[in-house]
Amino acid sequence: MGLKVTEKAENIKNKKRLSYEEQSVFLRQIAFVVKAGIPLAGAYEFLKTEAEENDHTQEKPFEGGKTDVLEQVFEHVRAGYSFSSALHKSGSFSEYLISVVELGEKTGNLEKALYDLANYFEQMSAVRRKIRGAFAYPLILLLMMTAVILFLIIEVLPQFAGIISGAGGELPPLAAGILIFGQFISHYYLYILAAIIFIVAALIAYFRSKSGKATLDHFVISKTVFGDTTRMLTTARFCFAMKMALDCGNSFSASVVLTTEVIRNSEVKNRLLNLRKRIDEGEEVPEAVRKIELFPKSFVSLFATAYKTGSLDETLERMSEYYQDSFDDAIYSITSKIEPVLVIVLSAIAAVILFSVMLPIINIMQLIG
Repeated sequence: MGLKVTEKAENIKNKKRLSYEEQSVFLRQIAFVVKAGIPLAGAYEFLKTEAEENDHTQEKPFEGGKTDVLEQVFEHVRAGYSFSSALHKSGSFSEYLISVVELGEKTGNLEKALYDLANYFEQMSAVRRKIRGAFAYPLILLLMMTAVILFLIIEVLPQFAGIISGAGGELPPLAAGILIFGQFISHYYLYILAAIIFIVAALIAYFRSKSGKATLDHFVISKTVFGDTTRMLTTARFCFAMKMALDCGNSFSASVVLTTEVIRNSEVKNRLLNLRKRIDEGEEVPEAVRKIELFPKSFVSLFATAYKTGSLDETLERMSEYYQDSFDDAIYSITSKIEPVLVIVLSAIAAVILFSVMLPIINIMQLIG
């Protein structure tokens, strides 16, 4: 019941992929089962019993409807399928994960393969949390400051305008323009909100389409403000995934194909497939890695040396850690620059609004005095 990487899933009942964290927990628990010598056919009952007995302390493989995935996997195992084939039939796991598990079964290193995969998906889950956490505060700050500015324009500015008009003064052109803008927002805010929702929905739909996703993927990997940062993360993932694939006995070319299964960026996938094509056509591996122009120059240089000296496995592991740390530092650097810029820009806008109405009031008070 072997499984080929290119084979398409059949009879898939649940096509929803599990999250990185869910896959990590699942793999780590199965690795424990294998290490303990418990037959996989009885693993589901064991994990279910453990979860019930240790409800508050035991990590649960899945919760809610995701439990059906776990049950489905072990139904196939009990029916006589290999563990990798059972994972494949569930339709909830990546081809990369399935292929590494299958290779672990064939080579007798299933426990190590499972632990390595668990560490990999745990790392990917941590990366996702860091990205979300890093940009959460700037986004909240932007929303709060925008709300303050809108309050000044819609509520505060008209009151000052009334005071100035009642005293026989006039608003400066800038303040008058801002007042008109605020009145427009106040009168047509429902239409403006509907337009914003429509635009956001249209953009989301576009970037989820094949052409839109390709455009976005190319943008984030190109030499933009996020290009170098994206390349660091891509390199870290590539190194980690390649090491696991090579450790399971794959050729370099086959390992590249497996690695594409954990890469979601279509531009990166295409360049890695181009790398595989170049290697299969007889091009030297280090030269092919350089020509696809995907990785940082420092990586290409170290990779070439490691490949020629036969120390690729150890080097890939170290470079994965290095570029992961570099990515973390880059994210921190970007967000640390975004926050003060947002504060300065939005505070300046608020100051201009207040100053434009305070100046006429000061002039009127001086005339009265």
